[in-house]
Amino acid sequence: MNHGSGRPASSQQVYEALGALGAAPLLDPQLRPDGPLPEYRLPLLGALLATTELEITTALDGDDRQSALGRVALGWDESIDRDPPSALGVLVARMDNTSLQIASLDVAGVGHITAWAAARMTSDLLRALLSLQLGDRSRAVMALEAAEESARNVVAGIREARAATGEDEG
Repeated sequence: MNHGSGRPASSQQVYEALGALGAAPLLDPQLRPDGPLPEYRLPLLGALLATTELEITTALDGDDRQSALGRVALGWDESIDRDPPSALGVLVARMDNTSLQIASLDVAGVGHITAWAAARMTSDLLRALLSLQLGDRSRAVMALEAAEESARNVVAGIREARAATGEDEG
């Protein structure tokens, strides 16, 4: 993804954006006099994403959450290309990221795996939609098959969670 210039942001630019938010990791200027190396770009982008999401989460803590969400969505809409494949590609990446983050949570309980499966299902459904937009029927079919498997896992997980709460007794 680029930011309108046709070029992706460099490691240095991402590092500077983190600095503007007060979240830049410490770099030893003697070891890195030229700033962050290009291979740090993706981890820095991940840090920028987390920092941005924390900022948004904090901003949404007020009374008018729906209105705040609408303003966040407006900013997103204005920043993303207006063609559906670009927006869908970003959403697929976001859901892939979300499913990995859910999987890496150190929590116990039946809901954890179910939440992961739900995120995978959403990612696969969006991937299928993107594939259809791009005219790639075979990739859409594979994504739909994966989404169906995840859907079965979600339903099974919900049933397991209900049983664990005692809701299904009787």
